[in-house]
Amino acid sequence: MEILLANLPAAVGRVIEPFAGGCALAWRLQDLPALLNDASAELMAFYRHVAEPNEGLHRALEAIAQDWEALNEPAQTGLAGLIVAYAADRSPGWVSRLDRALHAWSPSLDWSPTLPTLCGENTRAALRRSVTAKIRRMCALEERRGQMSGEDVQANIVGAAKAGYYNALRQRYNALARSPDMTSPEGSALFFFVREYAYASMFRYNARGEFNVPFGGISYARKSFAGKVQRLRAPEVVGRLQRASMVCGDFETFLEGITWRTDDLVFVDPPYDAVFSSYGTSSFGAGDHVRLARSLQRLQAKASVMIVVRRSALMESLYPSGQWFVRPYPMAYRWTIKARNERSTEHLMVTNYAPGSVP
Repeated sequence: MEILLANLPAAVGRVIEPFAGGCALAWRLQDLPALLNDASAELMAFYRHVAEPNEGLHRALEAIAQDWEALNEPAQTGLAGLIVAYAADRSPGWVSRLDRALHAWSPSLDWSPTLPTLCGENTRAALRRSVTAKIRRMCALEERRGQMSGEDVQANIVGAAKAGYYNALRQRYNALARSPDMTSPEGSALFFFVREYAYASMFRYNARGEFNVPFGGISYARKSFAGKVQRLRAPEVVGRLQRASMVCGDFETFLEGITWRTDDLVFVDPPYDAVFSSYGTSSFGAGDHVRLARSLQRLQAKASVMIVVRRSALMESLYPSGQWFVRPYPMAYRWTIKARNERSTEHLMVTNYAPGSVP
């Protein structure tokens, strides 16, 4: 963000993002009008529900937040006995005794205001699978490294229960994603939750079109969901989205429909030219990058344009220095999954105006 802000044009009247995603620049320049577009119907529906604000969305989110906090209390979810049994008895043969305890364990859903209606028995099964698998992994780990502390035992088992809860809601989300309810308030609530707690907030789908990124792990289990939900009601968040025009569609159609002003800033953060170029069930390949470059070339005399993209031979050919101001700068990712991003790489900042200082 510091790099972007240091390289803005002298005057910005509107922020225009044809690949809205997280709307990073629009959030930072939140006092300005914004025109936001994204091909993800789920994302734009979520933003619209927050802007309204839609009480159905907030009821669903608050119910999930209540569940998430309840999962921190093992006595409520029936896990207290398992935690005690695991921590107290690790003598030879304890695995078979714990297997019997697991067999007898029936996860209660009394603590949940939403799961019996959303996922029902699928939730109970997901909790059981996740906790059972975690206990078996803990056993194997302790055989190699020694006994865990009681605190670590509880953190691991509670984290496993939260992973099971995440898996149940992800399953429900995938069911809705194949129906007209994908953009309903419930669909938007599930969309927000799974992307907050999926590992590294990654987008990845299997061959059946199902979102399959796993739960982030123990560190994610410690994150409060209630604070995230509360922030969606904050006046600055609702107001930012209410000052934005939101469109769902192809970037080219979106850009062609704008009546341009000379102080418009088009901020373009497209999918990168990489092996991984699919977001959701959509892909973005070399042909799309060519279309994008042509669209932006046509805007040269109409508005300010800033593009940030990973450096590659294709990008350098589409944005030659004779037609654009092109500056490379280093970029380091904190996360990667399935080699989606190299952790250390180089980006290009491309503008149609003389930028400031790019490190």
